[in-house]
Amino acid sequence: MAEYVDLESAANAQKESNAHAGATRQKQAIKCDRSEGVIIGKHVYGNLYGVPHSNLTSDLRLEEAVRRAAEIGNAHIVDTMIKKFQPVNGFEGGVSIIALLEESHISLHTWPEGEYATLDVYTCGSEADPDAVFSYIVKELKPKRFKLFRSDRSLIRERPISVK
Repeated sequence: MAEYVDLESAANAQKESNAHAGATRQKQAIKCDRSEGVIIGKHVYGNLYGVPHSNLTSDLRLEEAVRRAAEIGNAHIVDTMIKKFQPVNGFEGGVSIIALLEESHISLHTWPEGEYATLDVYTCGSEADPDAVFSYIVKELKPKRFKLFRSDRSLIRERPISVK
């Protein structure tokens, strides 16, 4: 389900979501434990529109935003891959960053010539908070608007998976 969000509404919703998520985490700490038949997958992704050019071209600044977002969202970076692209139509080239997480991944792709970026945050387990990761990066990029999607990628089996 897509949501069009203005930044002020998003900030208020995020505060409410964080309060609820914190209470939920205290009540229940589900781990990504295949032996118990539970795999928790949370996928938050979206499109950012009207992003200032200067926020889409610095690979160092974008990498720092991804690293800080992972820290805020309690996700743990294993490695990052960064590609700075050549200029297009007189605009400085965009950047792609992929961060491999212990919990899954963060990917950020920018197109300065379109004032556009896409962001994908996928985590496994109940400890990482992909909404916090997404929100921090959106705050840093300062889009005029963004479209947010969420998918539950979990698997809960009635019987544990047998491990041989």
